[in-house]
Formats: sequence, structure tokens, C-alpha cells
Amino acid sequence: MPLSTPLALIGRFIQATVQPSDSAEILQTLSDLLTDHPRIAGIATYIKEPKRFALHHSFGFAVEHHDTLLAWDGIAADAEITTVLLAYLQSAEVAAIVHCTPLIGDTETLGALCLFARNGTPFTAAEIEFFETLGKVVGVSLHNAHLYAAEQASRQQIKQVAQRLLISQELERERIANELHRNAVQELVGLKIHLDMLSAESPTVPTDLMTAMLLCEGVLSRLSLLALALRPAVLQDLGLNTALQSYCREITARTGATIHYMGMSDFPLIDNALAIALYRFLQESLSTIQSGHVTVQLAASPNSADSPTITLSILQKDGTVGDETERIGLAGMRERLEAVGGTLTEEQDGRGFLLTALIQL
Repeated sequence: MPLSTPLALIGRFIQATVQPSDSAEILQTLSDLLTDHPRIAGIATYIKEPKRFALHHSFGFAVEHHDTLLAWDGIAADAEITTVLLAYLQSAEVAAIVHCTPLIGDTETLGALCLFARNGTPFTAAEIEFFETLGKVVGVSLHNAHLYAAEQASRQQIKQVAQRLLISQELERERIANELHRNAVQELVGLKIHLDMLSAESPTVPTDLMTAMLLCEGVLSRLSLLALALRPAVLQDLGLNTALQSYCREITARTGATIHYMGMSDFPLIDNALAIALYRFLQESLSTIQSGHVTVQLAASPNSADSPTITLSILQKDGTVGDETERIGLAGMRERLEAVGGTLTEEQDGRGFLLTALIQL
């Protein structure tokens, strides 16, 4: 590449690294751009690591101990790295003219780019100025790569914490459901049997006894529904498709709303955590439904042979989500889905309000 187009080379580098990438990809891009440079016989790129500089990429020459790691402890300041590298390469008896350019990201030296002149001809002042500018651009790209990697690591940590929290919540729900079933529900069943026996012994059922029987039946029914909501046994026993269908029928019977469920009889087996996330999404979505028409659709579409996409969409005809409580509910749904690698989209159109949960397996 002619030296008359240094800005074009820098522009190509920026264009090639505009998307988030790691240090290795950035250095490979730099190497690819400089490989055919008529004045460069080879390069060596050193990256700062804890207490050392390490050779990360090179081409165009061979030195037996060139990949020896340089101690960072002996360098008083970042700016001295180029001087240290020059002395190091000269001691390695590299038969070439070398120029070392620091790679500075923000205010910190992240490494150095060492360029070997072709045919032993020293680099000109204009060439060195270009290399210094290129070093700054590469340094900024490396700095951005470090920031991106740190952000991704932070996101992964947050995701892992959220996943552990969801697991803990589900375990606690299961514990409470078991306690309700073993204790409160069983005791109420015993009480109802006792009340039924008292009723059978009396020619006429006293009003107070009838009231007690009705109250007992009501509390027993509500506790059973609560235990079922906390731990949907049908989800574990019969799978997600049947569990969603059963829940839609339950909401229809309880509220009178018209819920049309469109499922898949051959729905694939998925991880329990994903199934629970989708089931909770349906629960939360239908929690405020009191009337009207709702369409629920579960689908699995293969993006590839090994990576299907699971979608669960809920369309409430003439529905809206506007008040603060409902918005908080949407935020909770989104967090739950994101914790298992899913996404939530919301759309308001002429049909009503559409919520779609999507999980890439």
C-alpha cells in the first residue's frame, strides 16, 4: 500500500473495527492491512498484561526468543515501553531497522507496535508520523475493546445473578406450595369432612353450619389455586404446551374472559428453567385480565437444525398497557426472560395490545 494514502489505510482500519471486537481481531485486522505495505517487512505487536508485555501478533521475520515476555516491573512509565522494546529487539540481533510506536488508549499505554523496515532503509519522518497516528487509532480501538469486554462480563455477571435469583424464587415457591398442600389444604380437607359428617347427622342443616361449610369450601378452593400457581405440577408432569392450555382454561373459568389458546401438540422438550420463564410470563400477562378476548399462541420455529426459536405471544383485543403498575409488570417480565436469554417485545396496533416472548435455544 503506497505511503501516499495513509489516511485511506487508517480509514480502512476504522471501518473494519467499527463493530465491537476483541484485541486479537483488532491486531489481525492491523496485520492484514500492513502485510502488503511496500515499506514494511514485518511487524510485532506487544500488548500490556499484568506485570508484563507479551507478543500477541507478528509477521515477516523470525527471531528465536522474540516471544520472550518482557517484565513490566522494570518499566518506570508507560512511555518507556518503546525504548525498552527497541533495546530488546536490538539485543535479539534483529537484522532490520525498527520503529516502535506506543498504542495509547485514552491516557494509558496498552501496548506497542514495532515495524521493521524493508531492505534496511530507515523510515522517513513522514512515515514515522503516520505510524504514530496509526498507533493512536489502534490504541483507541484496543481501549474500546477492553471497555466492551468489561461491559459484556458485567452483563454476564448480572445475568448469572438474575438466574440464581429466579432459581431461588422458584425453590421458595415450591416450598411454600408444598407447605400449603401438606398442612393448610390437608387440614381444611379434614375440617370439610368433619362439617359434612355433622351436616349428615342433622335433619336440617343449621345456618351457621352451612355458612361454615361454604367458607371452608371457598378457602380450600383459593388455597388450592394458590398452591397450583406457586408450583404448576402440570408443567413438570405434562410439559409446557399442556400447562399453558390448562392455565388459559382456568383463567377463562375464573374470569369469564374469552381466551383462545393455539398451541403445538408436538412442542419440543425444553429446559425446565425456560419452560418456567414462559409459564410465568403467561401468568403475569393474564393477571389483570377480567374480560374481553385474548389469543395466546405458542410456536417453535427452527432457525437452523440445532437452534430453534420459541415464541409465546399474547394478544389482548382492544387492550392497552399504560398505568404504572402494568408497566412495572412488563419490566418484571422482561427481566425474567432476559435472565434465560430471551427477549420481550410489545406492540400496540389496530388489533389490540400484543406481547411476545422469544427465546433462542
